[in-house]
Amino acid sequence: MTDFYHYDKVFDKSRPALNKEWTVLAAFVIENIETSEFKVASLATGTKSVGRALMSKDGYVLNDCHAEVLAR
Repeated sequence: MTDFYHYDKVFDKSRPALNKEWTVLAAFVIENIETSEFKVASLATGTKSVGRALMSKDGYVLNDCHAEVLAR
């Protein structure tokens, strides 16, 4: 498995163009302290929020689509 395996899986079709576009990537990684191995528990990209006018108090709309929130 390459170092960028999980990143490549997320961006297999729509990768940001080098030096022209960017995106935010957030992940939670679990370390096994006995073997010093790491595993990706969750990984997400995103930079948007739906805005106050479209927010749902009932939970029908994901209000915050920032990478950190989606990964959590």
